[in-house]
Amino acid sequence: MNPEKYYYVSLQYSAIQKTVLRHGRLWSIAGISQILSELNELRLPDIVRKCDRNAAVLVAGGGKFTARFDDKPTAETARNELMKAVATAMPMLEFQVSQVVQADTLEQAKQFKKPDKEGEKKSYYPGLIDELNEQKRHFRGYGVTFNPHFQVCDECGEYPADKVCIKDLYQENGKKKSLCLCSTCSAAWDKARAKASKTGKQGKGSSTIQRIYETYLELTAQSECLIPRDFQDMFANQEGDVEGKRMAVWFSDLNNMNSKVPIWLSQSEEEVREIFETVKSANVQILAETLRQVFPSQKMVKRKERTERGKTELIYLPFRLVVAGGDDLCVVMPEEYILNFALTLSQTTCKRIIHLVKEYEQSNPGKRHPLKPEWLLEQWEAYRKRGGTDSKEPGSYSFGGAFIVTPLHTPFIKIHELGESLMKKAKEQTGRKDNSVNWRIMAVEEAPDLSDHPKFDKPLFIDKIPPDDREKHPLSLRGYLAMRDFYSSGRQAISGSQLQQIMGKIIEYDSDSDRIEEWMKTRVFGGREQCYGAILVDSRFRTPDKRFDCSRLATLLELITIGGEGLYE
Repeated sequence: MNPEKYYYVSLQYSAIQKTVLRHGRLWSIAGISQILSELNELRLPDIVRKCDRNAAVLVAGGGKFTARFDDKPTAETARNELMKAVATAMPMLEFQVSQVVQADTLEQAKQFKKPDKEGEKKSYYPGLIDELNEQKRHFRGYGVTFNPHFQVCDECGEYPADKVCIKDLYQENGKKKSLCLCSTCSAAWDKARAKASKTGKQGKGSSTIQRIYETYLELTAQSECLIPRDFQDMFANQEGDVEGKRMAVWFSDLNNMNSKVPIWLSQSEEEVREIFETVKSANVQILAETLRQVFPSQKMVKRKERTERGKTELIYLPFRLVVAGGDDLCVVMPEEYILNFALTLSQTTCKRIIHLVKEYEQSNPGKRHPLKPEWLLEQWEAYRKRGGTDSKEPGSYSFGGAFIVTPLHTPFIKIHELGESLMKKAKEQTGRKDNSVNWRIMAVEEAPDLSDHPKFDKPLFIDKIPPDDREKHPLSLRGYLAMRDFYSSGRQAISGSQLQQIMGKIIEYDSDSDRIEEWMKTRVFGGREQCYGAILVDSRFRTPDKRFDCSRLATLLELITIGGEGLYE
C-alpha cells in the first residue's frame, strides 16, 4: 500500500570540468570521467536500494540523481550515505544535495514551498530544483582538502599518496617507472587502462560509456580491444615517434534539453525512470553505430610496446570516449577521422532516431517514445498550460557540436575551454534548430579565444539547413566537404603552395572580398593556375547579388588542411 506522502532527495554534480581536467593526461581525464559516470549511474542507485529495497530511483545520469522513499528516517539515512559516497570517491568534486522534501509527487517536490515557520508567509523553503540551484549559486561544496603529508601524489601533486600503483609504465630507455598516487589518481588509472570488451550483460550493471564500448564491439564483431591511455596510443608506431601528428577533439551537446527534461519529469513517476533509460539507450545506440561506421574493425591501431615480456604488438581502439553521459559528448581521435565523424553522427542521429521511435512504439503498444517530436510538442503545450514551463519548444532530437584539431601536446584544459565556447556559439547562431558544428585549428601555444581572423563562414548546419536560415547559412558542412573533394583533385586542384598563397592574401587584405577577387583575376589573366578561374566562376562562392564571398573561400581552404578521406558528396 502506498503511503499518503513520499520523501524525495536530489543530488547534482557541479564544476565537473574542474574535477575532470585536473591535468592533461588522457588516462586521468577519461578515468575520472568514468568514475563519475559509474558513481552517478551505478553506485548511488545501489546505495538507495541497500537503504530501502522499496525506494525508487527516478533519475540517475548526467550528473543528476533523484530518489523517492516511503519514510523520512530512511530518506535521511540514504541522504547521508549518498553524500559520504560522493565526498569520499571524489574529494575534489563540488556537488549539492537537497534536504528531504515531503510531497505527494515528484512534480510537487520540485516546486514545493512551505512557510519556514508556522504563520510566516514571506519566507519559503524551496523545492528540490530551486534549492539545488540556489546552493550552486552560493555554496560550492562539499569539496574536501587535505593538510600536507609526508608524500603527495606524483601525478596531481594535491592529495596524499597512499600506494605505488603504476608498475607497467616504461620510460624511453625501456626502464620501468613506478609512481606513488593518491586514491583518486590510482582509481582513474585503473579505469583508464581497462579493456573494452563484450560482457554479454546487455548494458546491465554498466555505465553509459561502458555500454557504448560494448555495443560498438558487438557491431564490429570484436571481442575486446585496448582503450587508448594516452593520446599517442591512437596512432600506429614504428619506433614510438608520433611527432607532427595531430588529434581532433569532438564536443557536442543535445539541443533544447532544458525544454525536454521538465516534460519527462512531469510524467507519472512509474514512467520517469523508464523514460530516461529509453533516452540513454537511444544515445548509446546512435553513438555506437556512428563509431562503427567511422572506425570499422580494419581501423584498429597496432602498436609495438615494451612490456614485462619484451616488445609486444598491442591492438588499440583509434578513439577514446572522454565524456558520454546525459546530453554531453567528448571524443578524442586522430584528425583524419573528424570530418567523417561529424557527418556520420549527424546522419545517424537523423536516421536512427526515426527507426528507434518506430521500433519502440511497435514493441510497446499505446506508448510513445520520449524523443518523438510530435509527443514532445503535445506534452510541452499541456505542461505550459499548467504553468509548468516558459521555455521554448522542445524541437527535434539534434545537437550542437564543435571540434578542435591540435597537436598532441596541447594542454587539454585549453582544448576544453575553446571547444565548449565554440559549441555554445554553434548552438546559438543556428538557433538550436538542427545538427550544427563549429571548429578551430589550434596551435599548442595559441590562446583559446573566439576571434575570427581571417573571417570564416562558420558555424554551419551539418546537413539540413532550415528554410528560414538558408540566406544566412547557404552552405552546410556537407556542401563544403563536397567542394573540398572537388578542389582536391583534377585540373582545378588547389596545391599546398597555392593554398598558403591565397590564405596569405586573405589575411593581408583583411578578408576584403573585392580585393581578393581582383587579385585572383590577375592570376587567371596571367594564365598561371587553373584553380583561380574555377573559384571565380563557382556560384557557391557567390552571394545572392553575385558578389564574391571571401569567408567561404577561407572556410574551404581551412577544411582542405584537415586530414581525411574524400567521398563526402
